[in-house]
Amino acid sequence: MRVHAVRVRHIACLHLAALVLALQVGIPNAAAAAELPSFRKGMWEFKRTIEGQGSTGKGTAMSSRKCVDPSADMKRMNELLAKQGCKFSPVAVNGNVYSYSADCQLMGAAVKSHSALTAESEDSYTLRVTSSGSTGSTREVLVARRVGDC
Repeated sequence: MRVHAVRVRHIACLHLAALVLALQVGIPNAAAAAELPSFRKGMWEFKRTIEGQGSTGKGTAMSSRKCVDPSADMKRMNELLAKQGCKFSPVAVNGNVYSYSADCQLMGAAVKSHSALTAESEDSYTLRVTSSGSTGSTREVLVARRVGDC
């Protein structure tokens, strides 16, 4: 029973770390980091796939829809992560791809991540995040598309 509880906690930590890191699309950086594109408010559909060490070998897929301002949500999440001690690299831009790294302490575990956001338009983006730390490693792909007005 104890081993099962530890494994469940390990998987939950991986998923939480990947989820939190996937939300850190913008980087609050005092050193004049590149500006990220703005995304339109509206009804957005988010499709997320997470593959992680310790999982069943299959990726976990999640999908949701919500009325949101993605740019404001990203900023709010980054401010929260920065307050929790996450350290971010400056954003590097290559065409429409924005990439950066982060070092965080989440749920008592050190997590390092590399994120690449591909901005297709103000109505869609794809975020790829690879994370590793003491709880294992994950790969995540988040596909976000604006599907209409609220």
